[in-house]
Amino acid sequence: MKNSNVLLLVILICNSIFSQKESKSKFDIIAFGGIGYGIVENESEPKYNLNSNSGEILLNYSFSEKFGIASGVGLNQLTGNGFNSLGEFYHERNLLKIPILLTFKGKVSENIEYFGNLGFFGQNIVKDNYEFFKFN
Repeated sequence: MKNSNVLLLVILICNSIFSQKESKSKFDIIAFGGIGYGIVENESEPKYNLNSNSGEILLNYSFSEKFGIASGVGLNQLTGNGFNSLGEFYHERNLLKIPILLTFKGKVSENIEYFGNLGFFGQNIVKDNYEFFKFN
């Protein structure tokens, strides 16, 4: 019984010592989104604008205090009206994006931090719909 109490006391002391250390995870989840517009350029047809809604969720692994590597998935939805030689239409396009990024972060001051990334991504068109308007 005495050995059990001593062992329990040692475990509690070690637990309190190790729990006081600040442990930071090397993994971060980064999520962001945006809105805007894009211009569709065709070779022999007029240009037209599409509204853009986008979002990404990334998993970042920090291999040092300032640098890391991130990857994840993103979705970009483009929608809008346009016209060409066939008539007026509504265009909807969904794009799936998978980035591979080098991330960097740091502190400017105690209350201001910066975060940036640089890298490549692969992108695939998941949906591309044209609905032409019919006028009588």
